[in-house]
Amino acid sequence: MKKLFCSLKIVLTFLILIQILFALTACLPSENLKDGNEIQISENQNSLHIGDEKQEKSENETDNLSPEEYDLPIIMYHSVLQKGGTAYTISADMLESDFKYIKEKGYNTVTVNEVIAFTEGKGTLPDKPIMLTFDDGYYNNFVYVIPLLEKYDFKCVTAIVGSFSNSKDNIEGKKQSLSYSHMNKYQIKEAVKSGRVEIQHHSYSLHSYGKARKGMRINKGESYEDYKEMLVKDTLKLNEWLFENCEVTPTAYFYPFGAWCKEGYEILKELGFKATLGVEAGLNRIKVGIELKNLYRYNRTGTLTTNRFFEKNNIL
Repeated sequence: MKKLFCSLKIVLTFLILIQILFALTACLPSENLKDGNEIQISENQNSLHIGDEKQEKSENETDNLSPEEYDLPIIMYHSVLQKGGTAYTISADMLESDFKYIKEKGYNTVTVNEVIAFTEGKGTLPDKPIMLTFDDGYYNNFVYVIPLLEKYDFKCVTAIVGSFSNSKDNIEGKKQSLSYSHMNKYQIKEAVKSGRVEIQHHSYSLHSYGKARKGMRINKGESYEDYKEMLVKDTLKLNEWLFENCEVTPTAYFYPFGAWCKEGYEILKELGFKATLGVEAGLNRIKVGIELKNLYRYNRTGTLTTNRFFEKNNIL
């Protein structure tokens, strides 16, 4: 009897140990499940810009926007040619293909000033806003872009480089090249009068290759006083030229080459600029009260089809 009791006790103890081990195993995470979740999260993340903060968002987060918030993709175009297809040129046909896509997907074009007004609580934005920007003020933008803006009832923002538009190559009456010329003061003024083009600031003479300085960025070892004098002089020179010749006062600064620095940003704020735009790819989250600092833009390379470009950047 004693032996039977001992045997039963051993069996019972063994069963209890098995149950405990089973319970502990069930609580452990599955390695396969863990790896799968991490991969899925990584694949579904995009850059998100809220004012001067960068966060991560999932593809479906747009559906959870509050009524006071908007996702704002900004497309960065440059030169538009009859036949284009490089990192910074696009063909006129491809541009029209982009416009068709944007229209069919229900996007509504907005300008920088409209976004500024919204963040200041002085205006509204449409559903699915999108901004179309054209850097450098190419003459071919005047020839090819404005008619397409009229056709699709769109607006755009053109960032002017003063030394390009005010050069001897772009004086009135001189034949301009679709490949390399820039809009002169008369064409800029006409573009503004169309009601389709907003003009903004891309520096007067800081968008040149081969210089010791990259864009508007402060140089290593340069004194703040010397840097501020240079940047203020260059910035006000274009402000004055645009106001006197085109009746335009810029409110946004487009960094040449996307190069910027904290010192320069603060100086631009002192000069009255309310938005700055860079060249880093990402999505902007816009809401009332934010600072429009270093907004993201998607560079429209001419080497991708319309669908491939917009799908790649999740502009659906």
